[in-house]
Order: sequence, then structure tokens, then C-alpha cells
Amino acid sequence: RIQSIIDLFGFAILIPMILWLSAGLWEYFHQAYRVNELSGESAWNPIIWPLRLMVTIGFSFFALQTIAEVIRAFRMMIGRPVLAA
Repeated sequence: RIQSIIDLFGFAILIPMILWLSAGLWEYFHQAYRVNELSGESAWNPIIWPLRLMVTIGFSFFALQTIAEVIRAFRMMIGRPVLAA
């Protein structure tokens, strides 16, 4: 139970940062999509927004996983652990 309390404290710090970063990444992606930004680094010169979308989705999944870990730690703290499948 002590470990669950420590985990919850860590996640309480981590979740707002992940959500803030995900929101910032969404704006970063949206700006690239709106202006159809190109890399400008090679002769191929690909569009950038698909990559930025994947990074944004990845961080959103990271936020969901962190929320699942909070639920797991809370259940452990109250004495009702989640059974593994």
C-alpha cells in the first residue's frame, strides 16, 4: 500500500505535465496541417503534419496509460487489486 501511495503521488505530478504536453503537441500539429508545412531539408521535401499527428497520438496514449496506472494504484491502495488477465 505504501508503494501505491508513492505511485499516486508521482502520477499526480506526471498527469498534468503529460496533458499539457499533449495539448501543446496538438497545437504544433494543427499549425503544420493548416499551412501544409514541408520539411525543407531534402529534395523529397515531405509534408510534416502526419509525423506530428503520430507524435500527438502517441503522447495521448501515454496519458491514457498513465490514467490506467492511477486507477490500478488507487485500487491497490484501497485493498482491491486488479486481477491480471
